[in-house]
Amino acid sequence: MNDFNFRRQLFQNTRVLHDKAETMPVINQILEQKISLEDYIFFLETMWSFHKEIERNFLLYANQFLEYGLDVQDYFRSGHVEKDLRTLGFKNTNNIKSLTKIPIDCFEEAIGFMYVLTGSTMGGAILKEKIRLTFRGSSGESAINYFNGFGEKNEFFWQKFLNFMELITSNSTETVKENIGSGAILAFEQFIKYLSGITINQNKDKKLNYGTTSTS
Repeated sequence: MNDFNFRRQLFQNTRVLHDKAETMPVINQILEQKISLEDYIFFLETMWSFHKEIERNFLLYANQFLEYGLDVQDYFRSGHVEKDLRTLGFKNTNNIKSLTKIPIDCFEEAIGFMYVLTGSTMGGAILKEKIRLTFRGSSGESAINYFNGFGEKNEFFWQKFLNFMELITSNSTETVKENIGSGAILAFEQFIKYLSGITINQNKDKKLNYGTTSTS
């Protein structure tokens, strides 16, 4: 299977999960410009926890990524979420509750996760604009770093990753490709699981770490 066919198969194998992720209630609320500021903060908290857990796993394979010329830390996005939370007055991410652990059992599965996370930046522009319009005139209008991804370099980072994945898969075994596919599926499943924990307009009693004292 050549690289183009592998990517096409990877897309087909994750299409149902991709579509499900795009129609989760919190995503629909953002698209319909109906999300409250409180729910948006809760969403960002959840995404921070999600990305931090994956990044913790990615670091286990950092040297293997570097062997193929990719610095995995360049693709980390928890810092983007932190910027948005600070914009909204959230001072301390240390007290955000850790959610479900996400097992990434091998380097190839980590590649599958990166395929999903990096690809997601390509569609963030629509959500970024919806957030900007929803919170126009307030601090929320500027809390768009997460959806902005890598900004003008989104296409660059995506293409760099695709070149990296091609380098991995061009002369690899079917097992390697299957593990990448398994990682991509798991990434979508975990993303959906995390989003499923966000109950829109029913988290009023949740104690957010909003405006807490900053740590050094």
